[in-house]
Amino acid sequence: MKLNCLSPYFIKYDESELDSVSIDLYVYTGTKTASRPLTPTYVLSSTAIDEVSVFEISEFIKDFFDFNYTNAPYSNVVWVDYVATRIVDGVIQTSDALVSLAGFYGYGYFMENANPQNESAILMSNRTIVKDEQETLFIPIDSNIATRVSFLENGYLLYSEAIASAPTTSNNYIKYISSGILGVNSFKERVLLDSGIYEGNECSEAKIDCYFLDDTTDIVVEISDKKEVVKIEEGKIEKFKPNSVVFINKFGAFQKINFFGATEVTKSNSKTSYNRNTLNYSLGSYDDSIHVKKSSLESSSESWKLNSGYYKEEFNEVFSQLLDSDFVWLNVDDKNVPVNVSSTSLPYKTQINDNLISYEITFDLAFNKINNVR
Repeated sequence: MKLNCLSPYFIKYDESELDSVSIDLYVYTGTKTASRPLTPTYVLSSTAIDEVSVFEISEFIKDFFDFNYTNAPYSNVVWVDYVATRIVDGVIQTSDALVSLAGFYGYGYFMENANPQNESAILMSNRTIVKDEQETLFIPIDSNIATRVSFLENGYLLYSEAIASAPTTSNNYIKYISSGILGVNSFKERVLLDSGIYEGNECSEAKIDCYFLDDTTDIVVEISDKKEVVKIEEGKIEKFKPNSVVFINKFGAFQKINFFGATEVTKSNSKTSYNRNTLNYSLGSYDDSIHVKKSSLESSSESWKLNSGYYKEEFNEVFSQLLDSDFVWLNVDDKNVPVNVSSTSLPYKTQINDNLISYEITFDLAFNKINNVR
């Protein structure tokens, strides 16, 4: 079971003659069960009303997430275990069996009702990725659901990887499948990296080495009873260098989206000013090269207005999640820097009404441009 901590998660106890319930709540990362603390992280108590006790625990979970993004995305799932003790008609009952949950920094929508699970194996809403020609793409999958991921080029199998089920560590519950697996793309490089022996000839090398994962057109994610497919398309690049944005989506996973249109960068700052006395009393004069009206820089920032270029209508949901995200990074000079989305509205566009769909979103650097960290 999943706990999406940005939406309420309710635990209900309903029993005849129920007086009260207490819960020992354990929140931790690392190896499931083995890394559980010896003492509860929280102890919650509730007096039963009309023989019913209800707990809402997601508020206790979200503070345990601290996202950090480098060149290699990683998952951030926390384990949430709890055990309840009930008092029924004045008698302490034997503790219930311990319940284990996987905590995600995700959320559900109102129409998805309480305790949303986000049960798809692919942890993003879109089933098409629009990529830069030279880009190494990645998709997040739930490794507790997915069993195999395959990369295809127009029906030709390039690479396939089995997914180990029932992950026990918090850093592999969400698995990021990349077209640059371990930093290599060609079949020959993957064989050598795996300590294999590659025996090739001119014909085989001409055929095999031309197949790179960068040529992928479809990513197939298999689960027990069906397959989910992600289509890969190349974005149309005319005048502008694409900008990539990574954010935590509604599933609690890192997701990348590219902006192929125009970029506007705006510099802004905040200053205070004051008048100072420059008079030299002993000389009865002053130096007219010294600032009398003195300004002091308080902050310096940049805003980036990015145009998405043209996207399909299914990406309305992706851009919506980007606006809702608490954690966003913009690639600036090949480095992913933290930003905040300053755009506060997103009129949904449709092909019927708008024909070609594109969006403009403004991002503010999440730090002072001038280093004043002390």
